[in-house]
Amino acid sequence: MGGMKAFGVGVFSVLFGWFPALSQKHKSLPRKQENHSEIQTQIQNELVDALTQSILGYYSESRILLLRFTQQYPHIAEGHFRLAEVSRVLGLYTDALESARRAVHYDPSNKFYHQFLAELLLELKMYKEAEAQYQEMVERFPQHTEYLEDLADLQIRMFKMTEALKNLEKLEAQPGKTTAALVRIYGLFMKEGRYKEAYRTAYKLLQINPQSARYHGMASDACRALGDQPCALEHLRQALRLDSLHPQAQLALAYYALESKDFPLAIRWLGKAFRNPTLSLDEKMMALLGLLENQTFMLWKPDTLLPLLQILKEEYPEEARVYSAEGDYFMQRENYPAALQAYQKAVTYDKSRFPLWRQILFLCMETGKFPQAIAYADTVYTLNPVAVEPLLTKAMAYLRMGDFSLSEQVLTTCEWAVEDNPPLRSRWLTVKAEWMFLQNRLPEALDLLDQALLLDEQNRGARVWKARLLCASGKDYQNFNTAEWPASSPLAQAVKTYCFAGPQNATQILNEIEKLNHSGLYLGPLTLEVMGDALLKSGLKAEAVRLYERGLQLAPLSYSLQHKLREQKP
Repeated sequence: MGGMKAFGVGVFSVLFGWFPALSQKHKSLPRKQENHSEIQTQIQNELVDALTQSILGYYSESRILLLRFTQQYPHIAEGHFRLAEVSRVLGLYTDALESARRAVHYDPSNKFYHQFLAELLLELKMYKEAEAQYQEMVERFPQHTEYLEDLADLQIRMFKMTEALKNLEKLEAQPGKTTAALVRIYGLFMKEGRYKEAYRTAYKLLQINPQSARYHGMASDACRALGDQPCALEHLRQALRLDSLHPQAQLALAYYALESKDFPLAIRWLGKAFRNPTLSLDEKMMALLGLLENQTFMLWKPDTLLPLLQILKEEYPEEARVYSAEGDYFMQRENYPAALQAYQKAVTYDKSRFPLWRQILFLCMETGKFPQAIAYADTVYTLNPVAVEPLLTKAMAYLRMGDFSLSEQVLTTCEWAVEDNPPLRSRWLTVKAEWMFLQNRLPEALDLLDQALLLDEQNRGARVWKARLLCASGKDYQNFNTAEWPASSPLAQAVKTYCFAGPQNATQILNEIEKLNHSGLYLGPLTLEVMGDALLKSGLKAEAVRLYERGLQLAPLSYSLQHKLREQKP
């Protein structure tokens, strides 16, 4: 920023005839001169020509003129400085750095040259050299306390905390800089885990301004880090007394209520914080996502999150992160249609978030929306042509609709892309196994699933399909352990029921199916189909048909469900 400021000042000073570098004529100009005024005018005109080209955006032309100028007048610092600026714009950082150093060398009293060099070193991540440059600026220009501040900030970035603290303490002693320095010192202590010193620093700030809600909030954070809850709560109350809309105080009280499992109080404080326009969206999202990850809270009354989501949707109607969080909430609640709708809304505002597209593809398949899955897969592939997952989803969607030819075409298209990626190769083999199964090629399907599990033993899809296929072939799959699956996996429960179904325990199977029906979990078309298979295997044809019909309502294009209903309802 300093360099740009210097550029503006320098351009106008040159154009209007003020040229400080020329005041040192004994240093800058050849000794043998007959007419200093004419030479000064000539130099000024040459420099103005170069700067005019730069102002007009002709940086390459400006650089050529400045190179010629610095060769002809090597001791004029202004020429080197302007050459450094133009070189920086053109991305010639090595040349820019060399020219900036020459400018400082020939005119060490010009603070703008020093500042430009420091900023350029930072830009090039040459932190050690930048630190030395700022140190020189602090010593050479002691009246400019902002350089001391910049030096301390750089040292914090370099994790040189001891040096940064010393410089911040020097800054604290400067008139008008005490509070700014103390705030930085407080942040440094908190970052280093020196919470007692942080509290003492916050207390100093409160002595300077006892009516500051911000400083009470800082003191509260230090107390909380020390584990002193009464101290933290007292400072929060003081902060809210001074500023009833203090956002961090509202948020902190919500966190305290959550920690003590006083969920109603936490929701009240979060509601106030979420309506507070001075609280950033980042902080609101962090609080919301924290609630979603709080299992104890989600077991309490998860629906109390909906009003908070509504506040955010009203305040940020086009923010993808809000709708993404809403989708996450509905996913946890096993409300797949609502989750799909929320994620679809999110990607209308931010198409670059691939995890959201992955969820959409999954949910389209789970809810039986196979044509939508194909359309979305094409969209994702257009956005990210190297992605394989959308192609696998597309192949599976064609397969579920009974279009074996198109499914095979898509699988063939992406086979090369999964060769060197075991997890993706495992998924590809799983889809191919389903393709074999639906064409009654059971042994080949099982062989592919064995290959898939060798590549990725965590492939849950392959494990559940293997269990289903083994049971379909009349073999028990004793090693199928539903405890290894998420508690909210109704498909795993349905497959387990199917594996042990039979006429001899029809009543037990019917009871298990009823448990699933009343579990509150989302039952997609594939799960309903497997549940129907279990009932059919137990001799309960009428009950099986009803489940097949429910599945077909969700996925009217399901080839498998259509085929089974035709067989059972000729």
